Amino acid sequence: MNAQNSLREVISTAVQLCIPMPVFIAALAFFDGYRSDAQRDYFGAHCYQLLSNPGIALHINWTGKGRRVTLYFRNYV
Repeated sequence: MNAQNSLREVISTAVQLCIPMPVFIAALAFFDGYRSDAQRDYFGAHCYQLLSNPGIALHINWTGKGRRVTLYFRNYV
């Protein structure tokens, strides 16, 4: 977590000094989104999809407890 805090501090300083850092900001946003998806999957039966396997719901049984989760997606085009 120390590296994460350092990255947030660097980005915060750059924003305050009006220094553009689009790649750093995008990387942090991706990390935050990825982490929040994992938290939603852990605390509830929320599933996620991989871009390489659209339409397939994935869920990790983080604790080894609970029931199996199966979801079906429909393509609304």
